[in-house]
Amino acid sequence: MATPLEQLDRAYQAAMDAEGQAFFRRLREYVSLLRENRRIKRVVTALSAEVQQAEREYGEEDDELVRELVTLRDDLVKIAPEAGEDADVEHPGQREPFDPAAADRWRSWAFTLANFDAIVAGREEQMLEEREGDRSRSRTLGDILNAKVYNLQYPDDPNRKVRDDLDDLRTRLNHLRDRQRAAQLRVEAVAESTGHVALLNLEHVLSHTAPREPRPEAARGSDEYSVWINGVFAESISGFAHLRELMRPSELRGSLEPKAMEAIGHIEGRCRNALERLHPPLRQRFEGKRFLPAWGDFTRNEKIGVIAILVAVAVPVVIALASGP
Repeated sequence: MATPLEQLDRAYQAAMDAEGQAFFRRLREYVSLLRENRRIKRVVTALSAEVQQAEREYGEEDDELVRELVTLRDDLVKIAPEAGEDADVEHPGQREPFDPAAADRWRSWAFTLANFDAIVAGREEQMLEEREGDRSRSRTLGDILNAKVYNLQYPDDPNRKVRDDLDDLRTRLNHLRDRQRAAQLRVEAVAESTGHVALLNLEHVLSHTAPREPRPEAARGSDEYSVWINGVFAESISGFAHLRELMRPSELRGSLEPKAMEAIGHIEGRCRNALERLHPPLRQRFEGKRFLPAWGDFTRNEKIGVIAILVAVAVPVVIALASGP
């Protein structure tokens, strides 16, 4: 029976040797192995636990940074009261992806102290968007204050500063933003070294090889509808939509145009890169280990064979013991 390391290596090589539809099928088998093989799954879980610990530590740092940024926000309003004039600006309401004016209002509101305070309070209307895989409160709060201070110091010309009284506050702000960035990079380093980022990337791509969920029975502009339509747009722009067609049986699918094949090739290249980053951390955890096969790793026929051997050995022993003096 193949060891976990041998199974991993075989699945990895099978994927890397394949192309096109076959590559994504072999890739799916590799990722399934990580989720379904008990011994391999334990290693994946242990690696994920390292990332979760790093994220918890980042969360504690984020909470501390938020407290210090709130103090900085209050100091800014004391020095420059005009900076707080948008603290009570009304929320722009439901986001509508097809309305450019609404999108502009959302972008403007995102950098107000109204949004700053909503994020700190954890209110539903907060606009806390992910950037570079980071969704921390301290990053967004730092961005808001940075825009405020910059616009106050350089309102018209980026080469002509008009306010020196905010220099000390900017120095404090830069320090806090540097701390946030350093904490974020520490988490990223752990996530990369464990293969966690690469695995998430591969699982995301593979999710686009399954049939798409139907259009929801929801009103146009509702949250449910917006999530669905934004997903369709993102899938189309990224080229993932072509994967669904690629994975259909060749006898049933339509033709894929050169641009579609180019997009698929780009996605395949990214997946190969991710697989090359994911496999070594997993492989390293198994190197040098010796494994005895676990009962759950045997097939049904193999289990029957093992039982037959045990019975064949045990029966003569029992008979010998029974006939002894």
